[in-house]
Amino acid sequence: MPKTQSFSKAGRKIACLATADISIRFLLLRQLKYMQAAGYDVTAICADGPYVNQITANGIPVITLNMSRGVTSINDLKCISGLINIFRRERFDVVHTHTPKAGVLGRIAGKLAGVPFVAHTDLGLYFLNMHPLKRRVFIWMERFAGGLCDVMLFEDEKAMEFALQERLCRAGKARWIGGGIDLTEFHRKRIKAADIKAKKAELGLPQESVVIGMVARLVKEKGYCEFFEAARMILKQRPDVRFLAVGPVDYEKKDAITPEWVRQKYGLNEEIAFAGVRLDMPAVYAAMDAFVLPTHRDSWPRSPMEAAAMELPVVLSDLPGVAPMVTHGSTGYTVPVGNSSRLADAVLQIIQNPGEARAMGLAGRRLAEARFDERKVFRRVADNYREKRPAAGKGIFLK
Repeated sequence: MPKTQSFSKAGRKIACLATADISIRFLLLRQLKYMQAAGYDVTAICADGPYVNQITANGIPVITLNMSRGVTSINDLKCISGLINIFRRERFDVVHTHTPKAGVLGRIAGKLAGVPFVAHTDLGLYFLNMHPLKRRVFIWMERFAGGLCDVMLFEDEKAMEFALQERLCRAGKARWIGGGIDLTEFHRKRIKAADIKAKKAELGLPQESVVIGMVARLVKEKGYCEFFEAARMILKQRPDVRFLAVGPVDYEKKDAITPEWVRQKYGLNEEIAFAGVRLDMPAVYAAMDAFVLPTHRDSWPRSPMEAAAMELPVVLSDLPGVAPMVTHGSTGYTVPVGNSSRLADAVLQIIQNPGEARAMGLAGRRLAEARFDERKVFRRVADNYREKRPAAGKGIFLK
């Protein structure tokens, strides 16, 4: 049975659906609070987890149900049934789905429950580098689900082009919204020198060390193996450099890695710190001198936006949904996926040229202000809630 933690709030009713509570907490919470402040009655729906209490503490009611990230046919059918009951009981005006699993189940349930307006935010080019058979299955599922919603929103323009090319949705349903962060929170001027000193001490980083950081779940597909291999190459030339990995071990994934495994395989001990999940990211970024994300499969990830806003030069993989987040040679560099040597060369280029690195950081901040402002993204999402659905039928409006 679904478990509900609710608050009363008048206004148009919106359900925001994601598979895991961590997605609601760290990726969507500020958007939900924006919608709530705009007069919507907002509810989050996700699997139960350790972040539900933090979500409700921010004034967002949560309905939880047993939803897993893997394909579990019997449980998935139960989830669809549970979602239909929730949608009918709560009489939502809008159901907005996020993340792949919740996106498919939520769109099916929304259609069957007769929800007036169903929106989905596409996660992006996560089909890249998949096994061909698995890729075909996922594309078929997305095509099917794409026909069940009224609008599909895209943070990444390349992902929208791919979706239209692969017929994941009709052209009239596809809308670009961009991706953004809170530029006031992620601002270097908010962090004092004493704060950086204290944060380095807390993280076990020597005060005079040069720090290269990466922020992502601890799984191989995020490029951590290349990060660790590059670290060993860099240390041969610059033994003063230290490395920082920020993010949880994702035990649900087959390619999950642990700090113990890293230390055993790569021989990195005091040279690297593992920080886990953090709620103090601006200060953590301020303790870094450069940021890397050599991911194998991603689309418009959040951490490069945060790093750029914090005036860090960034090194990203050259994926279509990642490379546009950096201006190569100006705000940082792009490197080929899976190439540890090129990653190490790019990092060395940054740390051995402090003046150039500082200029890159300032250019990154300007890029963030121009392209990564979450307020613009939230307004575009709200505008889509107000529009008539592209197909025939009733629209959803706010006065």
